[in-house]
Amino acid sequence: MGTTPVIVNVSDAGGPVSGARVCLSKGDEDYEIGTTDAAGNVTLSMTAESAGSVRVVATAANHGRFDSTLN
Repeated sequence: MGTTPVIVNVSDAGGPVSGARVCLSKGDEDYEIGTTDAAGNVTLSMTAESAGSVRVVATAANHGRFDSTLN
């Protein structure tokens, strides 16, 4: 499968969320953490050994937690 850059954008009704913590995980294969920039973007490099879903969790001060799955 290899390494793939994954771009995540975090925003709310007011626009981009700077400083959000974003975590990507795929079982025991890979776990990546990053922090969004002023535009609400972070690029993480995922290394997957097999096909399947990747869990995405984003948290930020004064914001609710976002928890979803990429297929």
